[in-house]
Amino acid sequence: MPERLRDDWGRHVVENFDQRPPNLRDLSDWLEMRRGAAEAVSEDFDDENKTKHRHVGQRFRRVYTTVAQPVEGSPVSDGPAIQAFSRRLCVICHGNYRLAYCKMFRELSIENRADVVKANNCCYRCLENDHVSRNCRSKRQCGKNGCNALHHPLFHGAPRLYPIRPCSASRVTENPTKPFAGTVKGKPRGTKWACILPIVPVLIAGTDGREIPGMALLDKGSEISMIRLDLSDTLHLTGPTESCRFTTFHANDPTFTVRRVSFAVRSQDGLFELNVDDPYAVPKLPLNRKPVDIKDIVSRFEYLRDIEHKLPLTGGEVTVLIGIDNPSALEVIQYRTDPDRPRSPRATLTPFGWCLVGPFPPYTETHTKKCFGVTLANNLDRPSLSELMERLFDVDIFGIQPKEIDTASPDEQRALRILETTIRFTGERYEAGLLWKTDYPRLPDNRLTSLKRFYALERRLINDPHLAAKYVTVIEEYLSYDHAKVLTAKEAHVRPIGRTWYLPQHPVLNPNKPNKLRVVSDAAAKSQGISLNSELLKGPDFLANLVGLLLRFRRYRYACTADIVKMFHQVRVRQEDISAVRFFWRNPGTHEEPREYQMNIQIFDATSSPYVCAYALRQTARDAGDAADLIHSQIVHHFYVDNCLASFRSVEEAVGIADTLNTVLHSHSGVQRMNKFFL
Repeated sequence: MPERLRDDWGRHVVENFDQRPPNLRDLSDWLEMRRGAAEAVSEDFDDENKTKHRHVGQRFRRVYTTVAQPVEGSPVSDGPAIQAFSRRLCVICHGNYRLAYCKMFRELSIENRADVVKANNCCYRCLENDHVSRNCRSKRQCGKNGCNALHHPLFHGAPRLYPIRPCSASRVTENPTKPFAGTVKGKPRGTKWACILPIVPVLIAGTDGREIPGMALLDKGSEISMIRLDLSDTLHLTGPTESCRFTTFHANDPTFTVRRVSFAVRSQDGLFELNVDDPYAVPKLPLNRKPVDIKDIVSRFEYLRDIEHKLPLTGGEVTVLIGIDNPSALEVIQYRTDPDRPRSPRATLTPFGWCLVGPFPPYTETHTKKCFGVTLANNLDRPSLSELMERLFDVDIFGIQPKEIDTASPDEQRALRILETTIRFTGERYEAGLLWKTDYPRLPDNRLTSLKRFYALERRLINDPHLAAKYVTVIEEYLSYDHAKVLTAKEAHVRPIGRTWYLPQHPVLNPNKPNKLRVVSDAAAKSQGISLNSELLKGPDFLANLVGLLLRFRRYRYACTADIVKMFHQVRVRQEDISAVRFFWRNPGTHEEPREYQMNIQIFDATSSPYVCAYALRQTARDAGDAADLIHSQIVHHFYVDNCLASFRSVEEAVGIADTLNTVLHSHSGVQRMNKFFL
């Protein structure tokens, strides 16, 4: 390339290719522009020599006219020199070069460029005016800012040349702060296409573990999740009620009183489970899954054939709507579609399995369209007169409503049933099961996660020998009191699926008791979004009313306080659940592999432990024989967790009851002693 052309090419690269390096096609286009520029300053040519077109089949082919003209100053005297060129006129300035190289066109705004191309019927891929984009042979992508669209780089960011024609609609009062939600009825235009929403078959489980099959809509346009009220009642779901307004397109939405509940949704294969917290129980969800002829669709769309057996076949009513407040359920793991047919149905793999979404012909059903983007209106408009009157009446009768009897929730009832059926006295201590939320817990394998936490703990202990000595003493005490045990290799390999969990541990020091160290098990540590605590029930509240307890404590002259030594260590875990309280340990600095241990007792940080131990304490009173009434009264009215606060008329009465408590607790629950008795 001559030096002058090299300089011009370098200037062109600096001015036009700041986002990507030029390629061979760019060089070819630039040389074509330079040739056209040279032609533009030559003698004018007749209009008859403009570019002509021939129609070949259904596609266009460019045909250029070759013109011969004598070149002045040619050394050949016996005939004119022949000069060949291809004629392309700019549609703006009529220069002899392509539109893309026109300075006037480049100086226009993106919107004005689009108007010029549209007015002159130019191709928006290559900017030629001898064909339209659908017949363009160019497959060149934009490339600007990583754009892969098939348009010219000068159109990057331009508005759509031919906007989609809006459907006629009746006049609607707009409310820009409230997204659309609801049902639209109208007559479709053009080709009749039915649309399938992302609806998947699921198993819906209540807090009592009962499962009911149903259909769930995965709605990315909804800010909240919902469940149909009749299904909520069938599953015995309970929760607080509140007044809410769900926005729709008419912007004059009534206020409903709805209940907030909680439930679980599981895929049919059991590989994915989602706890849906605080969804709304609504009277109905006007959505049905269209019965689709899968074989008919697969026969027309070849890319669906290999997953035909995985697509759900049956229709059904939608009973659950999962919104964007549960994003993990809305993930698209994989999808199948035809890139050459944008209106073809799409198969998407969700955490709940495969489902069909999108349009498919023919359309033979009702013209009712389902559009279910839901927004909860938190900032309600000014209340109506009827709502104000209702509030007034609520205030008037506030103090005279009959007191409702507190009833246990389904979770509390389940926890009570578990303890009633699993608690037993082994001859030394009480033993009880863990309060699982379901009969078949699904704890993931967290062995590697717990090992990482152990190695971090070990490094801390190695760096602090004083802390390590205290920690080793606690572990040895666990083993000596049978609060924990070392698992043999055979026992360690027995890992019940869904019930095996390794607890990370860490030391806790009390500034007021610097010589006392407590080893805490982190039952809230998560693996794959699940922790031991998330699978356990809390149980009913057995704590005495603190105000009443303090008033009774001040009733008589002689006050007495005491506490149960290591109360959480007094109740053992039953054998069926003991694999859920394992942990790793080896003495700091040793080179042996970390060994697996398991706790034999209720751990301090488990959600269920306070209720389990409180229940065992009351069970002690029930098993106390002749002293049952006395012990039960003391436990119910004078105990707060493991602390006893009571008052007596005389010293003799205080000593007698204290001796009875010590004897009964030691003989019936294994408690060694009541500690810190003070009169």
